[in-house]
Amino acid sequence: MERHGMQMNHMHHGPHRPFWQSVFISSTHCGAGCALGDIIGEILLATSPFVIAGSGMFTSYVVDFVLAYVIGIAFQYFSIVPM
Repeated sequence: MERHGMQMNHMHHGPHRPFWQSVFISSTHCGAGCALGDIIGEILLATSPFVIAGSGMFTSYVVDFVLAYVIGIAFQYFSIVPM
């Protein structure tokens, strides 16, 4: 960043990318985490008799959403932190 002709040094870990590439990378990391959360959720539900409110479908929605959300955010967070 330059301010009044003086260059300020910043520590960057990796190449400088255009904004659209950074958005694409963070979005794909989040999408990959969501897909992984859905897969893990379905495997957990297939191997356990866990039921919420007497409905297997509602249980699937809740478990898949929570895991997809948490893992998706984690994937996005850990891809952005080094930037």
